[in-house]
Amino acid sequence: MNIAVCAPQVPFERGGVEIFSERLAAELRERGHAAALVTVPFKWYPGERVLTQAFLWRLLDLDEANGRPIDLVIATKFPPYAVTHRNKVVWLVHQFRQAHDLDRTELGQFGELPESARSAAPCSSWSDARSARQRSSSRRPATSRGGSGIRPACRPR
Repeated sequence: MNIAVCAPQVPFERGGVEIFSERLAAELRERGHAAALVTVPFKWYPGERVLTQAFLWRLLDLDEANGRPIDLVIATKFPPYAVTHRNKVVWLVHQFRQAHDLDRTELGQFGELPESARSAAPCSSWSDARSARQRSSSRRPATSRGGSGIRPACRPR
């Protein structure tokens, strides 16, 4: 079986998903499959670019490669799970937290207002953003969407 394991690749970063995806492709090859790791560079900021990054995966043609049909596509996280294929499965290692569980919180990357209308300055790091979240967590009222209504001290770039 020809299998494409799809994973994003953040240049100069290597961690859990990269190791998992490489190992998955290697294990599939050891079991007699033709498996290839398919990556596209991923940049999760600025927020306006995230959907463009997902669209890149949507535009990929993984029906065949060099005349050989691809029988199965395994997507591991965002944005590769946007890829289309007649036989795609998602082994969700990570969701895109800024759009899922952090939506409408101070760490969320998206919101109802255009980026230029947000008042918080960009954080210099995720640890700054986490600190801002922890400082406001005790004051945060519960809402149905998880949002606090409190402007963070900073927001992820």
